[in-house]
Order: sequence, then C-alpha cells, then structure tokens
Amino acid sequence: MPGGPLEGLSRRLADRLHELKAAGEGVKQGEIAERLGVTASAVSYWASGTTLPDLERIPEIAAAIGVRAGWLAFGEEPKEVGELLGPGDGGSQLGGGPRRTTSTG
Repeated sequence: MPGGPLEGLSRRLADRLHELKAAGEGVKQGEIAERLGVTASAVSYWASGTTLPDLERIPEIAAAIGVRAGWLAFGEEPKEVGELLGPGDGGSQLGGGPRRTTSTG
C-alpha cells in the first residue's frame, strides 16, 4: 500500500545504505550479498528502495555491514555497535545490551 510503513522502511533502508556509501563506510553490494547468501541484485534492489528484505533479516544485514539494526531501519543513534562500548571494552565486540559491572569487596 502506498505510504504504508513498509514503504517508509524501504526508503529509510535505502537512504542509510547510500549514506554509508557516500561516507566511504559502506561495504560493497557484492560483499553484502556474499555475507548474506543472496544475490547482488537483491542488495541492489534494497539499496535503491525498489524492494525490502524480509524484516527478520534487518539485524543480519546490519551485522554484515557493521552497524546497529536500529540505526539501519530507523536512524536510531548510535550508528555503530562499537559506539555502545566504553574504552577498553573491545570495540570489535558485536552485540549491544547493557554492560555488566562487578563489584569487589
């Protein structure tokens, strides 16, 4: 349906992919396709806003390009998973969630 939430999501996803590409941060479409086991044409359609991937794949797509699913789909900050982690927390760690602290003593 025109103007529906899926149409908006398709456009937002395409906009985020273009934003990454313009900033030189994007992974090439062929690399994304290979990581996800889909065709490069499918990724091209997502990037152009022509089609929308299965909604269940949004987190997988985000992980494949190194950003948070919330940012990819809705523009929620922070963009990158590593931005959730503090100094010394291993910025290459995937997965958000609250950091756990332990107290001694």
